[in-house]
Amino acid sequence: MIFRTIFLALLVSIFSISASADDSVYYRKWIIANYGNNISGEDAAFVVRCVTSYNQRYVMHRPSPELIMAIIATESAYNRKAISNKGAKGLMQVMWSSHRKQVDKKTLYSIPMNIFVGMHVYHTYLEMYGGNKRRALMAYYGSTNAAGQQYSDKIIATSQRIRHYVAMHKKRHNAIVVKNKNQMAITLADNQ
Repeated sequence: MIFRTIFLALLVSIFSISASADDSVYYRKWIIANYGNNISGEDAAFVVRCVTSYNQRYVMHRPSPELIMAIIATESAYNRKAISNKGAKGLMQVMWSSHRKQVDKKTLYSIPMNIFVGMHVYHTYLEMYGGNKRRALMAYYGSTNAAGQQYSDKIIATSQRIRHYVAMHKKRHNAIVVKNKNQMAITLADNQ
């Protein structure tokens, strides 16, 4: 009887550890829910890993992963083969002609390379404008007029939607974990 009680207690603790998920899972789910026609689940997970790991490079003016994912959503709709009418390519629409030193033309469509260069470009603007993300986004877009303002508003709104999606799904997930813990505790009590 004691062994069974210890086993069930361990099971409850293991379940709660394995059930806790970090934001990456929810970022991937958001990408698939909104852009699943353009990207596979595996590539979506890879994008999230690239964004979150590259983000750790920056000490000052670190852009949120939600903001970078919103840039990707707006720039390419998560189509890694996207090409703009001005020649920008890939997920973050990197201009090879402007960034020849950072990226080889052949690797421009590579998920990690495109995100690495795109984040570097955005972060450079972010530092240039003292952490003002609105101005940095306008510079990333290449315009300080009304079109640039609309672009930055769209990115910020999309990043807020991503943040809301993640918070909502984490809350739902945590409610399920609590319910399952309570059910296991009741079962444990009933078996004593």
